[in-house]
Amino acid sequence: LREQLWQRVKELRRGVEALGWSIPAEPSAILPLIVGGEAKALAMMGHLREAGLFIPAIRYPTVACNEARLRVTVSASRSSDDLQA
Repeated sequence: LREQLWQRVKELRRGVEALGWSIPAEPSAILPLIVGGEAKALAMMGHLREAGLFIPAIRYPTVACNEARLRVTVSASRSSDDLQA
C-alpha cells in the first residue's frame, strides 16, 4: 500500500509541475498549491468541488496573509486515471 501511495505522489507531482505549479521539494502525500489571496483559493476550491473533488482551501490565520493554498491529499486508493482527471 505504501508503494502505491508513493507512486501516486510521484505521478501527481509530475502532473502538477507540468502545469507550471511550484511545489515543495520534500515528498509528501499532502501537496500544498499556493494560490495567493483567499478569494482566489475559495473560488478554486468551489470549482474543484463542482467537478467532484474535495480539495480544501487553507487560509489565514492557518497560513500567512496572501499565502492561501489548496491542500491536495494523495491516497493510495486512487488510480492513475483518477489523478489524470
